Amino acid sequence: MVIIESEFKKMPAQKQINLVNRLLKTLDRTIIEDHKKTEEDLILEQRLKKLNSGKMNFDSWENAKKRLLNKAALRNKK
Repeated sequence: MVIIESEFKKMPAQKQINLVNRLLKTLDRTIIEDHKKTEEDLILEQRLKKLNSGKMNFDSWENAKKRLLNKAALRNKK
């Protein structure tokens, strides 16, 4: 169904309300169906909560770099 704004404005108020309600219900279903949370979504949500609570620990770039280089060196030895 295609309704132009000018046609919508000419409708009785109750008909406008009914149409808007139908559109909102369709939109709600679409949003829910399109965004089913993946495992990655859940992990990101948990990390964001931890970050916002101040409970997340951070390391310096130098320490992180050393860990990554050590892991790479171990893989190369195999």
